[in-house]
Amino acid sequence: MPMREQLYVAAAAYATWFASTLHHKDSISDWGSEKLAALISAALRRGGQALGIDSKMVLDGIEPEEFQRLRPVVMTILPHGAFMLGSLCLHLGRMRHDERVRPLRALAAGASVLLHIPGLRELLLLVGVRDANSATVDAAVTSGRSVVLNPGGVWEQVNTSHEREALYVQPSLGFIRLALRHGTPLLPMYGFGETQLWRTHGAFLKHRQWAAEHLRVGLPLVSGRLGTILPLALPYGHTLVVGKPIDVGPPNPSPSDADVQRVFELWSAEVHRIFDAHKHECLPPEVAAQGLTIEIRAARDASTSTEPPRSRL
Repeated sequence: MPMREQLYVAAAAYATWFASTLHHKDSISDWGSEKLAALISAALRRGGQALGIDSKMVLDGIEPEEFQRLRPVVMTILPHGAFMLGSLCLHLGRMRHDERVRPLRALAAGASVLLHIPGLRELLLLVGVRDANSATVDAAVTSGRSVVLNPGGVWEQVNTSHEREALYVQPSLGFIRLALRHGTPLLPMYGFGETQLWRTHGAFLKHRQWAAEHLRVGLPLVSGRLGTILPLALPYGHTLVVGKPIDVGPPNPSPSDADVQRVFELWSAEVHRIFDAHKHECLPPEVAAQGLTIEIRAARDASTSTEPPRSRL
């Protein structure tokens, strides 16, 4: 069979398989071989080392044996950074095979569009990423699986700066409401070095903010090594710090705004604690000196609506 025909057959076979397995993006079961997932995760970390990006995970304030008792938990991974590539490639795979956090049986919620890209979809499914829709996330927690969420989303992606550490939380505080509804602890994690993987640029920021606000599309403007898209070397490495779990109380199907605000303040305090404890070791001095800001975005219709913002989760 000529090469062109072989390519056509291979493409048709993959397209058929892709369509028949599209529903896997909403599955709460593990996908693929655990051994393969561990090999891919290790290969990604070795690739990071080859680029001058050493990575490690640190538990600060919790012992591994506590995770079995706590499960499920709602984990927040911060910050988003330009592409969240460091946390995705260097650390998410650990949730499946690292003996310290494996008992959490965590699945990560990711943008739906990423799970429709051939090749990337398989990688994401393998390391535990699923579609970030409310039905899938709720089903995961209900089944006893932990979930990993990024509260900042595309707005934080667009506003990321390599010169400072800032978190932009959605006004719905959906991750807080999710934890309250299920009565599951919140577990903050901070990825030091994520925002320094690329140099960020402020050109067309207003236009990119408009796209993030109205189209929910993140358009970061960055440059990397030698002006390319390759990430920069990190002298301080990429360190994922797992903080202390935050008890939110028993399940609360309809949490009040006061309930949400109370837990948000506890969460913010723990994020600041782990940031302050590790910033000097894990960040450039000029970035660490500025500290961390956490901002709740104003709701789009805040000037016209009297209803509280609805949770995206």
